[in-house]
Amino acid sequence: YENDLLGVSIISDKSVDGDGLSTTAFALGLSEGMKLINSMDGVEAIFITKDEKLHYSENFKSFMD
Repeated sequence: YENDLLGVSIISDKSVDGDGLSTTAFALGLSEGMKLINSMDGVEAIFITKDEKLHYSENFKSFMD
């Protein structure tokens, strides 16, 4: 894929969901992938861009407390 992403990490209840969603979100790219993740309940993500910046889904920071 030609996008500005190095990777996507997913937090979800089931690892199989996380695996599929990380691939899908990566393929969609930052903007569309983030829209997908933010539309889903119980799923959060970190997108890592080629400039080594981290982009968190809307509720991801609740996992950092």
